[in-house]
Amino acid sequence: MADSAMVSAHAMQQSADQQEALRAAVVGGPAAVGALDEQVTGRLWPALVDPQVIGQALAAVGHVDQRRRVLTAAVTAMIVLGLCLFRRDSVAVVTGRVTARIPRTRIEGAPSAAAVSKARARVPATVMHQVFTACARQMPTAGAECYAFGLLVTAIDGTVLDLADTDSMRQRFATPSGGRFPQARMVALGSTENKTVATHLLADLVDRGLEAGDGLLVVIDGAKALSAAVTAVFGASAAIQRCTLHKRRNVAEHLPETERDWVDTKLVRALANPDAAAGLRDVKALATALERSHPGAAASLREGMEQLFTVARLGITGTLARTLTTSNPIESMISIARATNRNVTRWRDGQMVLRWTAAGMLNAQRSFRRVKGYKQMPQLTAALHRHAHPSTASSTETAITAA
Repeated sequence: MADSAMVSAHAMQQSADQQEALRAAVVGGPAAVGALDEQVTGRLWPALVDPQVIGQALAAVGHVDQRRRVLTAAVTAMIVLGLCLFRRDSVAVVTGRVTARIPRTRIEGAPSAAAVSKARARVPATVMHQVFTACARQMPTAGAECYAFGLLVTAIDGTVLDLADTDSMRQRFATPSGGRFPQARMVALGSTENKTVATHLLADLVDRGLEAGDGLLVVIDGAKALSAAVTAVFGASAAIQRCTLHKRRNVAEHLPETERDWVDTKLVRALANPDAAAGLRDVKALATALERSHPGAAASLREGMEQLFTVARLGITGTLARTLTTSNPIESMISIARATNRNVTRWRDGQMVLRWTAAGMLNAQRSFRRVKGYKQMPQLTAALHRHAHPSTASSTETAITAA
């Protein structure tokens, strides 16, 4: 491969001050990454993927550039990694960050977005598969592999509670920039969306009287662990509906700004189709259209695709369908409960947290209104019964036909 086409380890070497700036960005999160100067951000991904890995991946699949190009396979693969890392930036910005540090491309100027698109089409998908396979590791129990930039890599999840605006609260808890109230950050350390925890939660609801024998509609935000837990506890009696609003947001996160509007328009039209089969076909077609240019968005769209049309398959349309295809009703209650917890000035123990959470839910109950589309509830009840007892439904239909 020509020298001008090589992304050498020396060209991508980071100085000590750049490493320190990068480490600070990891600690600070996405906002800190955005604040890094171009010199550091332009060299961020080589710290995560050794350029030699790309060369090895090209050799493994037997790909050789047919002629001398500015956008060789190696350079294009590096740009793809940059687009994954800086998904909110345009192709031109990311391409400029890479090519500005390669002598040949700096002289000839940064390639256009169209040229990058054509270059990506020339590089087999198996090359990127090889790169990610080479970089993938099983999660170790201990060792140097657990650390990045001297930091232990850990998955966390959590939420934020606004607290009472008092001097003691401001001394003990931080107030975000531009925020009105001090905030307590509640985090959980461990595997994200743990199936075991979700299963125990649902089993506890059953022990306290939740009955699902005659059918149950469960609207979830899309967490795989929660879906698995619902199936484990309620079996075939539960009909799972994925929140369409969460799905739209998740897909949009994988797309550049310029592509989001038309994709969302097509997705909304498909999700609103009262014919579940036709709507599902439209979503599959959209995922296929996105597969080549935005594989991440296509994968996000396909995940749990069937469950996006559960309410439609039950025969529910109109206002009630719009209510039951998002998790907005429960999130409204959570928001009110969180606002109620601002009154707490000192958390003493876990029981106090449970009491105040219950108080917040009771406070939210005052704002409860009849479900929009409530007149269709008998239709939903009958549909869920048929879902939970398909054999009974089939026998009834047979008897009616015979009569």
